[in-house]
Amino acid sequence: MPSHNWFSSLTLLSRLSFQVVLALFLVIVIAPARAAPVSLEGTVTVDTSACFADAVIIYNLASYLVGNYVIHAAAIPVGADIGRYGQKVTRRDNWRWNLWLNTISLFLPFFALSRTLILLAQQVRSDGDGVLAALLHGALLVVVRAPDWQPSTRDEVVYTRLPTKFAQQDDTPYGASLPEATIVLDAEGEEHAYQPTTADDHLLHGIASPPPGYTLATPVRKGYAEFLIKKHINDTKRLKVHYRPGFIVTLLSLAQMVIGTVSLYVSQTTQIPRWGYAAYGLSVTPYVIMSIMNLLCGVFVDSYTCAQLLRTPILEESVRRGHTNTEYDGTIGTVKEEYLPQNWGTEPRRSRGDYVAVRMRTEDRKKSDGSKDSETILVVTLDGKSREYRLVCAGSGCEAAGAEGTAKPVEFAVSAFSHDGPPPKDTVRRLEAITPRERTTIISLFLLAMILPHVVVYALTGYRPNHSTVAQRAWMMAWLAADQFSACSTLGCWILWKKKHNVIPDGVQRAWYAGLMVAGMGGFVTLAQMYLQDQGYQFQTC
Repeated sequence: MPSHNWFSSLTLLSRLSFQVVLALFLVIVIAPARAAPVSLEGTVTVDTSACFADAVIIYNLASYLVGNYVIHAAAIPVGADIGRYGQKVTRRDNWRWNLWLNTISLFLPFFALSRTLILLAQQVRSDGDGVLAALLHGALLVVVRAPDWQPSTRDEVVYTRLPTKFAQQDDTPYGASLPEATIVLDAEGEEHAYQPTTADDHLLHGIASPPPGYTLATPVRKGYAEFLIKKHINDTKRLKVHYRPGFIVTLLSLAQMVIGTVSLYVSQTTQIPRWGYAAYGLSVTPYVIMSIMNLLCGVFVDSYTCAQLLRTPILEESVRRGHTNTEYDGTIGTVKEEYLPQNWGTEPRRSRGDYVAVRMRTEDRKKSDGSKDSETILVVTLDGKSREYRLVCAGSGCEAAGAEGTAKPVEFAVSAFSHDGPPPKDTVRRLEAITPRERTTIISLFLLAMILPHVVVYALTGYRPNHSTVAQRAWMMAWLAADQFSACSTLGCWILWKKKHNVIPDGVQRAWYAGLMVAGMGGFVTLAQMYLQDQGYQFQTC
């Protein structure tokens, strides 16, 4: 019990919102500023020693960085995500991913631009359907068949892709040497459809304990799950899915917008005459723009602290197995009556594509060699004719199948995700296609956000260098360029995933963004140097 409490405490600590911690930090750091009559910018006026003056300048620099930059990084939406990263939203260890997002956004604010716009577009796409929004944002789990799935010991209707020439095979009499067969999941028909997981890996609303042969999974390619929701589940538009209101994100975004706008306004008289278009106050512009986007996200996009388990035909099938440890509680959605397992039909019928409904069951029999060992027999019935096979598992580590001198086991393919076979690929592509509303939302806001920083710089400075050095101008412009390039990279990766479902390795992506962050780090160093020069910092040794 103590170890369980310790684990629970760690889990609680890991889930503490970074926004809450930052809000408390701001109270602690900024509140004492009332006791120091020193403006955020301009010349520091103190009547004490130079050491105290320098300390106040450093304090003001820290406050300037927190108010204009750090708040934005803390306010990015982390209760929802896009593409294949949606599976990280409700994981117990998602704080690592969130910390990585916060770190990139600190140095490259526009890194989160495409991500935020896509989240807004997905919310528009869901059209008020809470279940669909939870799916698109990464807060939905489903039950799927596992690789070791087998039919029940009693006859049940199973939709399968039959082996080649199945209809031409003769019935196999009991006692004869049985051919071998395996049951495999249709990996080709459900490519990138889901990622297996466990209840221990996620913060889950309710209880999910599937029986052997089944596992929890996070939908990866959302088209498969969206098809299932629209075809097999009763109307979900009236179903309310709990989500976390974005109060803290909204408040922090508003705070950063106010502080950043004031800093930008003050820079016209205190910085631009000296530094020209390299003025460090201008670097706040992308952060203010992103705070506006974060504000929209906080107001309109659902944010989730735990996963929801969707009730599907496969989940209903797992319940019918009657395993003692099977338990589900807190599920959402109801399966349409005609898609419940007990209503899959008394007579086999054709399903989608090349899948056929047959009757299947397994039996344990003693081996015919006289030993006491038993073997699993698969009985497949189609059109009133039954065929028997010795069931062997597929993959490495299984009992030898198709050994020398024996025929290769025949394969019965089943869908892991959908009980009656994978949906047509054209249908999945249509559901995953970028809709006109998504395209309009993303393109219009993306172009506006990308152009606006240059408009602001030109309007305030005319791109005049004034007294700034070449190095200062180079670092500040490289920072802006790397920032905007990170936005294009994020958008490009998402489009590549939507179109081709190619996965760029995490290591490559992290290295790429780490390289871009070098420009951001150089920009912060240049910013700090210019700020200290403006404040008359004397570099005193106290």
